[in-house]
Amino acid sequence: MKKERKERIKRILHSKAFILCFTFLFLILGVMSIAWYYGKYKPFHKYYVKTENSVYCTDKKGEADIKNIAVWDNDKFTLSVSMPALWLWDDGNLAITSPMELVGPDPENPGKMMYVMGDYSLIIWLEDFTGNIKELGVILDGRQIYLEDSRTARYEEYQPYVDENTDKIDILFRKAEDLWGLEMPWKE
Repeated sequence: MKKERKERIKRILHSKAFILCFTFLFLILGVMSIAWYYGKYKPFHKYYVKTENSVYCTDKKGEADIKNIAVWDNDKFTLSVSMPALWLWDDGNLAITSPMELVGPDPENPGKMMYVMGDYSLIIWLEDFTGNIKELGVILDGRQIYLEDSRTARYEEYQPYVDENTDKIDILFRKAEDLWGLEMPWKE
C-alpha cells in the first residue's frame, strides 16, 4: 500500500513538473515573440508617426486599424507604411507609388469612379531593430526589380529597365528622403 501511494505521488509530481515546464516554456516563447515584434515594429512606428504627422495626412477615414497608413502628397503620389504583423509572417514595408490614373466610371459600382494604381513604385524593407534600409525594390511597368542603389539592379537582366527609368527612380528616392528622412543609397 505504501508503495502504491509513493508511485501515485511520484506520478502527480511528474505531471505537475511537466505542466510547470510547459507553462514556463510557453511564457518564454510569448515574451520572446513580443520582444521580437517590438524590435520589428519600432522602426516602422517612427515612420508611421512621421507619415501621420505630415502635412499630407488629412484624414484617417475613422478606421481603427493602425497597422497601415497611406497618404497622398501634393503631386498625388501614394505614400504608405505597412506595419509588420504580430506573429511575424508579414515583414511590413514603406512604399511610394506614382499617381493613380482615372479610368472612368466603375461598371460594377454605379456612381463611383474607377482608378488604376500608378505605373511605378518604390518599396523599402527595413532591418529589424535598427530601422536601416535592408532591401529596396521598384515596380516599373509591372516588373518588380530589386535594387542595390538608385542606378543598379540586383540582377543584370533588369538593368536595362533601371537605366530607362532613372528619372522615375530619382523622384521616388527624393520623396522617401523628404517624407521619412531616410538616407537613400544614391549612385550618380
